[in-house]
Amino acid sequence: MGFCVRLVTMTTKSVLGWSLLLKQPSLRNISERMTGKHLVFSYGTLKSGEPNFKVMNDPKTGSSTFVGSGETVKKFPLVVASEYAVPFLLLVEGKGENVQGEIYEVDDSKLASLDELECHPDFYHRKKTDIVMYADHLGNRLIPTIVKECWVYFLPHYKPEMIDLPYLKNYTSISDDHPPYVESETLSRVVDI
Repeated sequence: MGFCVRLVTMTTKSVLGWSLLLKQPSLRNISERMTGKHLVFSYGTLKSGEPNFKVMNDPKTGSSTFVGSGETVKKFPLVVASEYAVPFLLLVEGKGENVQGEIYEVDDSKLASLDELECHPDFYHRKKTDIVMYADHLGNRLIPTIVKECWVYFLPHYKPEMIDLPYLKNYTSISDDHPPYVESETLSRVVDI
């Protein structure tokens, strides 16, 4: 069973409830066509130094280039939930924090790999979102800052109690604010680590 299927199955039970999984039309929509380069905002385990960065950094799944650091223009609730202590960015504008993360330019292959990891569009939804880039790829502060439109993976459907969890501004997998992230053994096989 692939990581995406396992995440949807296991997390759906604890986060969404079985009824939502049964309503999903498919586990993967592979008909979406993409061309060129894409900006992706990483706020969770895909950031450098985090457990799934190997997916972002793996040249076998496409190319990615670190562009800089930034934060969402609008506030969103970033919470940690499920038995795996997964970071979820809930699709609720105006509540939560201006979430910090990293901006990457990726090619079509890498975006498809990220979609697979994030179970887009059946679990997370990838949505264009304005990000204020405040530092370049070398860490130099940008004055003035630059607003970039980036793809961001949001969780649109969630249990109501998730909105009441503590909100994070900047996620790290190991923190005193939440349990440590639990990596799926299936993911390790998928990305050949």
